[in-house]
Amino acid sequence: MDRRGGAAAHAARGQPAVGHPARAAGLAFDRALTEALRAAEAGQRATFGVTSYDDRIARRKARATPAGAMWTAEVERLRTLREDNRLSGIPRVPRLVPAF
Repeated sequence: MDRRGGAAAHAARGQPAVGHPARAAGLAFDRALTEALRAAEAGQRATFGVTSYDDRIARRKARATPAGAMWTAEVERLRTLREDNRLSGIPRVPRLVPAF
């Protein structure tokens, strides 16, 4: 199957063909934000300590420290950025409707 046949097959299945740079950039930014969020959550867990995994009071006490507040703010900031990117930052590629 040649390249045109592959793109036509993607379009016929209702999936966009590969090669949309704006969408690829939006998805790459989403992956980068997800990795940064995972790292920030790991830092937050390390700052809070093992006791805060199961004990909500220990988690609240850890969140009230300056380091805990800093990590909590960073995690919330990254979550907001990722959500905003997912809602409006990844351009949708119009799907081609197959002609019958």
